Amino acid sequence: MGEELSLKRALTTKDLAVYGMCFMIPVAPFAWYGTLVEGAMGMVALGYAIALVAMLFTGFSYASMANRFPMGGSVYRYVQQSTTPALGFLGGWGMMLSYFFLPAVCYCVGATFVAALTPSIPAWVWYVIFILVTGVVALLGIEGSSTVSWILFGIQIVGIAIFAVIVFMKVAKGELSINFNGFKNPYEPFNMHGVLGATVVVVLSYVGFDAISTLADETVKPEKMIGKAVILSIVLMGVLFSFMAWLCAVCVPDYRTLTMDESAVLQIFQTIGGSKLMVLECAIIVVAFGLSCGLECLIASTRVIYSMASDGIFPKVFAKVSKRQVPAVAIVFMMVVSLIQCVVMGLNIIAVITSFGSLIGFMAVNLAVVWKLFIKEKDKTAKGFIKFVVSPLIGFGVCLFIFVNSDPFCLKFGLVWMIIGFLWLLYITRGFKKPCPTLEDI
Repeated sequence: MGEELSLKRALTTKDLAVYGMCFMIPVAPFAWYGTLVEGAMGMVALGYAIALVAMLFTGFSYASMANRFPMGGSVYRYVQQSTTPALGFLGGWGMMLSYFFLPAVCYCVGATFVAALTPSIPAWVWYVIFILVTGVVALLGIEGSSTVSWILFGIQIVGIAIFAVIVFMKVAKGELSINFNGFKNPYEPFNMHGVLGATVVVVLSYVGFDAISTLADETVKPEKMIGKAVILSIVLMGVLFSFMAWLCAVCVPDYRTLTMDESAVLQIFQTIGGSKLMVLECAIIVVAFGLSCGLECLIASTRVIYSMASDGIFPKVFAKVSKRQVPAVAIVFMMVVSLIQCVVMGLNIIAVITSFGSLIGFMAVNLAVVWKLFIKEKDKTAKGFIKFVVSPLIGFGVCLFIFVNSDPFCLKFGLVWMIIGFLWLLYITRGFKKPCPTLEDI
């Protein structure tokens, strides 16, 4: 651990895209459908589609930044290099709110669904199992983690395919009818506020594209591969998410007949495929959240901590790299923190507050593109105007619209988090008497 080791460059575009898609969790709509369907008045598919538009424009901004600054750290590094180290820290600190809690979200969701299969086992036992398994895989190295991601990604795709085939078979037999209630509820007046409330939560499903950018230091050609993987993962997963939520609405056209909690999707599985399908899909959801996404979130969060520690903003111990070329101290730290969050806070609180950090980070990157690539570098061509002004401002505007419609508790918690970050910035700069440290200063 005392040796001067660096992270290993081994990832390709396909590895990054699969990593991002695993982070986004292909089966995520199954897990969130029951908790979102009432607020969205059945239009969960529309919520995912809106989030896709918002994230796609923001993804273009990430691709531009990755091409210009092919280094790890995500929002923190992009804003730092585009504006000032202090603003970079605040942007990274905002995004860190998501990464700090996302592993716990995955572990909690996994434990919630595994309880349907093993009700006699306490939730904390599953928290420990999920954290230990994902932690050990993360500590073994990035290549091994990538291999595990491919396997778990394949398992989720098989589960989605089985569900889709059963639905379309029932449509062919006349047992179900095609409808578009997931996009426009025919039973009640249209309510955009309710849809946006669901969109705030489903934004969490798209954070995986940001996680891709955290692996720049472990990518073979980050200036080319990061941007491609970001756009590819957003488009593929956005379409898949909307498709899956639509299928759920096809199965149960009137959402008001469902139980309005996590068990709603189990009710859908039971209705169209019986107990066997319910158990199979439930097990896949557990694997997807507790293991697959838990691993991806753990890796991403520790890479952000590693980048900020490398700059001296966080304690340097978190920048220590093990002989397997992973930030081992940061990994163990996040394992402990995630267990505490799962036990003390629970899913409902964690899921709400994580969206604040994601939206802050996305808006910061969009504005950084306008400032750095258009204003400072003076790209006044028509192409530059569209790419570095129109596109990022659309992404910023949609994210801001979602942001102001967020849960009040989310906004209050996020504000406290940002105040803490600002106070920490004052401390490390001695009241801005010293410059905010960067990688070049270490």
